[in-house]
Amino acid sequence: MVLDPLTDQAGYAVDELELSVLWAGPVGETEAVLVSAALPSGAVVVLGGRGQLYADGTTRSFGDLLSLHPSGTAAQDLMLVMRCDVHEGEGPTPITSELVVLGPPGSVSFRLLGPSPAVEEPGNGRILSVQPVDGVTGVQALDAAGNMIAEEPVAGVQDISDAGDGPVN
Repeated sequence: MVLDPLTDQAGYAVDELELSVLWAGPVGETEAVLVSAALPSGAVVVLGGRGQLYADGTTRSFGDLLSLHPSGTAAQDLMLVMRCDVHEGEGPTPITSELVVLGPPGSVSFRLLGPSPAVEEPGNGRILSVQPVDGVTGVQALDAAGNMIAEEPVAGVQDISDAGDGPVN
């Protein structure tokens, strides 16, 4: 479940969190979601998750803490980058990966950064979904004039341990 890093690992009850779905939709053969949670302290946590259906009919959901922000942060204005790895069975190596990017307001296209020359991709509104993602190290959001308005690394996923040892009140 997407909220597991906050409820199971950090000890918050769901009714202590102010939740907002920032985006939900298909990612290849799976469904993904980006959610913000305002903590009792006012701090804002952004979580991402996806579900995967396996050939045997079972499903498994995955969730990650993407970022932790100070009180007063407007989650809907953030640039969010989530890598979704699709696995076959329980193997550690993904068979494919897809990148989901939610750009800040004003985003119309995205520049994929990596070891090869940067590639510009049009967005579907503020959303970009790209496959494959091998070699992509970061993403820049561009406005209608082609100016960069935000940049986020692909490796920006944080472990829940980065959020502290428990509820921040």
